[in-house]
Amino acid sequence: MALFDYDTGGRSIVLTDGAELLVHDGDSEAPLWRKTLDCRLVGVASTGPGIVAVDEKGTLSVFAPDSGALLGRIETGQGARGMAAMTDGLCAIIGRSGVRIADDEGVHRRLTAPDPACVAWSPDGMLLVGSRDGKLTVFADKDEPLQREVLDEPIGAVAWHPGGFWAVAAGTAVWRLDPAGLERITSGPDDMPIGSIACAETGHIAVRLGETITLVLAWPSRETDATITYFDRKITDLCFGPHPFLGIGMDQGDGNKIHLVTGATHRTDTHPGRDHHSWALKVSAGHARDGGDEEERDHGPLINAEQEHSRSDIMVGIITMVVLAAIIYFVVI
Repeated sequence: MALFDYDTGGRSIVLTDGAELLVHDGDSEAPLWRKTLDCRLVGVASTGPGIVAVDEKGTLSVFAPDSGALLGRIETGQGARGMAAMTDGLCAIIGRSGVRIADDEGVHRRLTAPDPACVAWSPDGMLLVGSRDGKLTVFADKDEPLQREVLDEPIGAVAWHPGGFWAVAAGTAVWRLDPAGLERITSGPDDMPIGSIACAETGHIAVRLGETITLVLAWPSRETDATITYFDRKITDLCFGPHPFLGIGMDQGDGNKIHLVTGATHRTDTHPGRDHHSWALKVSAGHARDGGDEEERDHGPLINAEQEHSRSDIMVGIITMVVLAAIIYFVVI
């Protein structure tokens, strides 16, 4: 499921809370607009045509990014589990027994894939479907699969990597999938299955371990470049925004932007009329990167100039710093 989006252009931050769709400005994190749909949302995306949202009944809605005006709505004819969208607004909507390809003009294709759990597009329009029984199916421009592979664990998340392959999370392992087959990239702790994966234009791979930890790996070294740990909130999804930011969506409709070089942490401002939440997290960033080592530094919280008027809402309190590890503890209020 894609319950959060932060587009690579940095235009919009899109969050969900049950049936609520919450849209923020990508630069200032200020609230722009919100909508309450008919039922729980299972997928959102920020695309060229607008903000796309799919609910569990399979209704696909498209909204204007700045105003929230409804631009189009269709019924896909099946319940939905999740969704992935291309930049042109074409959506792959996960159902119980397959995937429907649709936009605000209607359903264009119906792809068969048993018990699908997650989907991801490549830039040239190939689609990877990961299933709960470990099956991986790649579709191109035809309804018959281009490639099939099988892993022993349920597929938890998939993403396209700019290196020209798919990054696949299955159980506690991350795999590389290309036309030659599967290759294991790395593995995590046995008690922390990977539930979300994202790839950056720089090649970095971010994974969600369990419900509270995000790990960012450099590529191709596979070294740990950053670790973000939440103490009292659950992570819903991950998205890389403009370099060097990683966006993290949380339960209750909140989000963070993490600067992966300095560790500086930004939070989304609260929409008027919604409960304001606080949370604590630990950020470890600024480690060695592919292409050379970068000096580890201590950094306090970064506040955008546009945010000065609401400093009390977003000011990050530093609990403690561990200098040698470049670890920053934040309380987001």
